[in-house]
Formats: sequence, C-alpha cells, structure tokens
Amino acid sequence: MGKKNNYLAGLVTGVVISLVLVVIYFGIQSFISYTANKGLNIVSKEYEDPSEKFETILESIEQYYYEDYELDALYEEAFKGFVDGVGDRYTTYYTPPEEYVEYFEAVNGTYEGIGSYVGYGENEGELIIIAPMDGSPSETAGIEAFDRILAVDEVDVNGMTTTELVKLIKGPKGTDVTLTISRDGDVMDIVITREKNRSAYSLT
Repeated sequence: MGKKNNYLAGLVTGVVISLVLVVIYFGIQSFISYTANKGLNIVSKEYEDPSEKFETILESIEQYYYEDYELDALYEEAFKGFVDGVGDRYTTYYTPPEEYVEYFEAVNGTYEGIGSYVGYGENEGELIIIAPMDGSPSETAGIEAFDRILAVDEVDVNGMTTTELVKLIKGPKGTDVTLTISRDGDVMDIVITREKNRSAYSLT
C-alpha cells in the first residue's frame, strides 16, 4: 500500500512539474512573440512627426528594459547619432562637453604634444599625418607628410576620429609616445618626445 501511495505521489508531482514547465515555456514564447511584434510596429509604423517615434521608443525602453539606465546618456547618444547621420566625418557632436573644450584649446592656445597636423586618408578608417610642423618634435623624430598612423603606444587607431587620435597622442611635456606608421609599404615604430607647441586644429 505504501509503495502504491509513493508511486501516485511521484506521478502527481511529475505531472504538476510538467504542467508548470509547459506554462513557463508558452509564457516565454508569448512574451517573445509580443515584444517582437511590438518592436516591428515601432519600426514599420509611419509617424507624422519624428519626435513621436522618439517618444514611442523611450516608452518601450521604460516598459521592457530590465536594468537601470541613465536617461541623459540615451539623449547624448541620440544627439551624437543625429549629427553622425549627416554622413560627414568632419561634422562632429562633442560629448561630453570636455571634448569641445579640448577642441577649442587646440584651435586657440598652446598644448603639449608632438606638433603634427593629422587628418583622414583616402581609405575608410585611415588616419594620416598631413604634415609635421617645422622644428616640431615629430619632424625631429622623422615623421613625414602622408605617413599612415596605424597605432599609438600599441593602441590600434583604425576607424578612430581625429579627435580620439589627438587625445591619444597628446601628453605631458617630456614624455614619450610611440607612433606605429606605414610609409611606402614599410611599417615602423617612431618614438617621439612631447614638447609644448603652438596649436591649431587637428594638431597632435
């Protein structure tokens, strides 16, 4: 009798567990299907005003995103993406504001770096030396116009903006920075000692 009761109890427990798993499975599938359809509606719906779509996306994040997030960070990334949509790599939204301060100082003051004009090459993601300044640390170290910059202190710079590149190269007077460059098919490391230089846009 005891064995029969144990068998029945085990059978009932197994059935209950199976039902719970089935409910969980279909619950998850229903949730995935619902959120997928919700996302499709946001993407495919035609909006009279772009701000309406923006608000809809924010509402969806508030409702479905499961972790904490900084609303200000979302706005900043949205602003940055808005400006990037222009499709001009020379048009930049500076965030945080400190980036703009650094740019303003580069245009109007002096800075400590290697003294080279940098810019974009012909290929996507390529950064080059436009020209070293006369008498600058970079000229003294052997940097030449149109040298392609591959890395700064072993950090790959492919795809970076000029602002990001300049930030890597600048540093306190008297310190060294190593530029890995490509010139006429040859790759070489050039060590440059930073000095104080007269600044202008896209100087490093």
